[in-house]
Amino acid sequence: MRSVVALLLLTVSGPPALAKDMGGDPVAGRALAHHICAECHLVGGPDPDSLQRGPNFTDLAADPKMTDSHLRKFLDKPHGKMPEISLNDTEIGDLISYIRGLED
Repeated sequence: MRSVVALLLLTVSGPPALAKDMGGDPVAGRALAHHICAECHLVGGPDPDSLQRGPNFTDLAADPKMTDSHLRKFLDKPHGKMPEISLNDTEIGDLISYIRGLED
């Protein structure tokens, strides 16, 4: 009976990761982007030190295929030519919030 109640509570409340998708700190995301991502990506305007191996963050923000879910999956387990980076859920949410702020 307890497992049924627990299952019902999870179903009603949703998985914990969804709560973290609801927001993020774009200021922290900007700082993280400049610290970790700027070597290979333009993260907020021209940067002569960027090697521009990856897409421009402004272009990512404008791409309708780049949903929050897509970005979260990619940042959770980077692939392709990206280096192995380890970001926690909060950092991923902050980066997504920063990228979303570039849409305007």
